[in-house]
Amino acid sequence: MLLKQCILHYIYFGEPLVVGQKNAWMFEAAFGLLKKERSKLEIQIEEPLVLKTLKTPWFNYTEGTYFDVPVAELLEDLEWGVVMSREPAAMGFQWEKYLAGRMIDICSNDCRILFGKHKKDVGTLLNADQEPMFTKSSKVSFAEYLANHQTPFYLPDSMAGHDVVFILEMDGKKIRVFVRCKLRHEASRTDSLRSTDPKYFFCNRISGKCSITVISTRNRSKRPWSSTRSTWGS
Repeated sequence: MLLKQCILHYIYFGEPLVVGQKNAWMFEAAFGLLKKERSKLEIQIEEPLVLKTLKTPWFNYTEGTYFDVPVAELLEDLEWGVVMSREPAAMGFQWEKYLAGRMIDICSNDCRILFGKHKKDVGTLLNADQEPMFTKSSKVSFAEYLANHQTPFYLPDSMAGHDVVFILEMDGKKIRVFVRCKLRHEASRTDSLRSTDPKYFFCNRISGKCSITVISTRNRSKRPWSSTRSTWGS
């Protein structure tokens, strides 16, 4: 099970799942690399051939897959992550990942279900054939992702307002979709829609002040979507 989680973590984020010395057998069995970080010994599985080989025992399907892993298997793992989370913040993060997985499942058939059947093109999820699944804001800024999106989904920082970003290709156009994820019994529709409105990205809900410095590390004088018509969902 631990080896399986290592594979899935790499598929999600393109980085190894770090485990401690109590799982030294992973290194002894030549699955992982032994590294020293902050004076602690850690074991990481990141060798491409090892990752590819380890997929075989669990993921041997050929249809409905994302990098050799059945989408249904990904959804089951992501759903289990939501159920097993004990802290609200962790549960919310797992919920965001799960909804992204659902987008892969939906767009493998017909993206129009997200907006209605009025469009002629069934559409495609951009970079659905790229690994990893997510790009984190700690690695790539929001503006950089919009300009050079290399993964299916982007997870912005907590100041953004929205939770997940992805891009669809429909009717010859690129549609940027900003999603606000709510895992509550009751949620404010007005607040959710506001958080996916580009006018309020990276704005403090109380003070109304907007922070542009966290948007782009290259061009802080201009919002990256100022000349782009955006479509958002909630």
